[in-house]
Amino acid sequence: MRKTLLTAGLGLVVLGVALYLLLSEEPTIGYIGTTGVVELKEVELAPQRGGRIIWLCCEEAESVSRGMPVLRLDDTKLRAQLREAASRIEELKINMEAARKELEATGSLVDSLSAALRGTDEEIGRAQTLLEDAGKDFHRIQTLYKDGIATEKELDTARTKKEVLQKDVAILRRKKERLLAEREAKTRELEAQRLRIRSMGAALHKASAQRELVMAQLKELEVFSPVNGVVVYRAFEVGEVVPPATPVYTVHDRSRIWVRVDIEETIVGRVRLHSKALVTLPAMPEEPFEAEVTEITPLAGFATQRDVKRGRPDIRTFRVKLSITRGTKELLKHGMTANVRIF
Repeated sequence: MRKTLLTAGLGLVVLGVALYLLLSEEPTIGYIGTTGVVELKEVELAPQRGGRIIWLCCEEAESVSRGMPVLRLDDTKLRAQLREAASRIEELKINMEAARKELEATGSLVDSLSAALRGTDEEIGRAQTLLEDAGKDFHRIQTLYKDGIATEKELDTARTKKEVLQKDVAILRRKKERLLAEREAKTRELEAQRLRIRSMGAALHKASAQRELVMAQLKELEVFSPVNGVVVYRAFEVGEVVPPATPVYTVHDRSRIWVRVDIEETIVGRVRLHSKALVTLPAMPEEPFEAEVTEITPLAGFATQRDVKRGRPDIRTFRVKLSITRGTKELLKHGMTANVRIF
């Protein structure tokens, strides 16, 4: 009898547990409900170079737009370097133009001397021919004079003609030597002028490169916003010195807003990329936002259950990002708590 009662009691207990589990199981619904945090992309605006801040555009909570200047550093020294480089370039250009004119004049002179040398060579050739003829005539008349056929006057005339032509040839040869020496000197001067122009060209190239460098450095003293957003933090004030690459502004990019949720591994398999979602804020439940699953991290995050002493395994979570696709995005602030339904 006792055994029968125990068996019946045990059956009732089992039935009761079964009914409890059945009744306590959550009904199947068409979405995953959870909470998340609103996040915006943070952009830090920092100058590439260090220096003293002379202008800042905005206070915290003010808006900035893409391409808008947000800060400027002191550029006094670089502006002076830029003026110096520009002056040097202008001076080199003027000097190069004058040197080119001198080069052109010297080249023309060398050409003229070469032409004069060719003319002198022709004159020497003609004079040499006349001298050879005069020498032959002198020797012929000299022979005739010895034979008593030619007169002394004819002999003197032939000798004079020969001597005059000899002097003419000597003068022409000295002229040629002078022209050669002058052309050689002008040719050396011409080469020196070419070298000088090349040197000035190199200096001009260097000065131009220096100017470009200063202009690039000047651009690094001014920072422009790469996004449309809102200033959430300003780390420096006008007059302070900011080190290179140190953020001055932190801006929230309002074109990229999402909600981050952490889904337990037991249900994350129901979440798919591009799944639709509905987001509401506890403070403004009447303002819903449409969203879309755009990222499911492949790495597990923190655990929601850590009770290994009683033999139950950890339940880990996976981070899911929901990009806001529709709604009044101006209402969303970084760090807000949001209620999420993923369908």
